[in-house]
Amino acid sequence: NAPNPAAQNVSPAPPPTNPAGPPPSTPTTNTSQSIESGEMVRAPGSPARTAIPERVSSNISRQYFFLHDDNYFALQANGSWPPRVKFQVSFRFEMLSFGDSPNVAVNFSYTQKSFWDLFAFDRSSPFIENDYRPELFVSIRPDEKVRYREIQIGVQHESNGLGDNGVVNQTDNSRSWNYVFADARWGFTRDDPRKAWFYLTPGLRAWIPFGFEATDNAGYDLRKYEGYVAGILDLDLRIPDHPNFGRLSARFTVRQHNQQADVFYPFYGKVRCWLFGQFFHGQAERLITVADEVSAIYVGLGFQ
Repeated sequence: NAPNPAAQNVSPAPPPTNPAGPPPSTPTTNTSQSIESGEMVRAPGSPARTAIPERVSSNISRQYFFLHDDNYFALQANGSWPPRVKFQVSFRFEMLSFGDSPNVAVNFSYTQKSFWDLFAFDRSSPFIENDYRPELFVSIRPDEKVRYREIQIGVQHESNGLGDNGVVNQTDNSRSWNYVFADARWGFTRDDPRKAWFYLTPGLRAWIPFGFEATDNAGYDLRKYEGYVAGILDLDLRIPDHPNFGRLSARFTVRQHNQQADVFYPFYGKVRCWLFGQFFHGQAERLITVADEVSAIYVGLGFQ
């Protein structure tokens, strides 16, 4: 059989080449591989919303979306029956960041505190009040990875979202105010953290209101009840080398016209929330009833 000349002149097909990286349907989740300098990465808890392969980092310095103030869902234990629900959602997003030591960043945060008659089924479980608190601020940390040592300078707006929308006029219950603030926290470390029983992070927050009339539509001067300064103390207690005995995390806040204590105690195992308790005494728990002095105890679940 003579060879076919045409067949001899045909070059063999090159082997198929694999595209760089994983296929589009398999996002990268290996956090042990190095991250190129300057690459944007998701925090570990972020959802994978696309099939684009993205590196995910567990490095705390690469996280830019996290909880801000206390987050909880609780029932009022010393009020009328059925109990009223109080919950708060608070998060923070670090939009821009410059440097490692020191680190300067531009942040946006949003906090919503709500009071809900959840069990008033005969009245369609109405929300009593929602207070909204967006903030824009610059943060300065001596070390980017040390988040318990930070100075914040920014502006905040707080409102209950009521007013005249052209259909319903709720102007009499409308409350809002703005202020510029400075906030500083400085946590103390221990020489051997494994043997430490407690950790302290004191803080101070001061503010100056601006951009609103001396009194709101109901005749209340919010500055009279909100004050101008607050002292904050975060305290964490744990038994060294015995984590199963639990860890107590508490925040104490003293303002000019009220005092508040938030306490967290973790569940163990696969439950990712905490037992939560709060004690509030004084004025300005809610914007609508800012002048009322209340003493309230709440019990529920916290999220840290």
